[in-house]
Amino acid sequence: MSSRTYRLHALGRGVTAAVRAVAFWSAVALPFSVAVLLVADAPLDVVGALLACNAVALVLGHRHHQSAGSRTSRA
Repeated sequence: MSSRTYRLHALGRGVTAAVRAVAFWSAVALPFSVAVLLVADAPLDVVGALLACNAVALVLGHRHHQSAGSRTSRA
């Protein structure tokens, strides 16, 4: 494998990991936004759009995992 091909594969893995991380944390945060919008009596089409975005974030972020270096140890 050439060094250019290797760099492209590494870039692809990095972009994929970043997209998964953003999607994962979006899937965590979006339900709070939905709850706030429901309490604020927002239009249901806005709430539905956020729920659809949450579903997409769940699908894209479901394989996200922290790297071993970023985990904190719990005693």
